[in-house]
Amino acid sequence: MKSMYDTDGIYDLKEQHDSFIWDYVRKEFEKRGTKNFDIGDGKMGHVQARSILGTVYDHTKGPRRKAAGKSAEFKL
Repeated sequence: MKSMYDTDGIYDLKEQHDSFIWDYVRKEFEKRGTKNFDIGDGKMGHVQARSILGTVYDHTKGPRRKAAGKSAEFKL
C-alpha cells in the first residue's frame, strides 16, 4: 500500500480512492498466495460494524453515522 503512494502507482489505476487501492493491493497479494478471510455476512450495508471487527471499533462512514457518533450496527 505504501509503495503505491510512494511510487505514484495509484495513478496507474482506474480509481485513486483508498478503498479501491486497498482492494487492488489485496488482490495482488492473493495472486501471490496470501489467504484472506471474508468477514462479510452477505447482507447489504455496513458489514464492518456487523463483523467481528464491530466489537473492536466503529468506522462511522456517512453523514448519519458521523452525526450520531456511531453506527446503528455497532456492537459495543
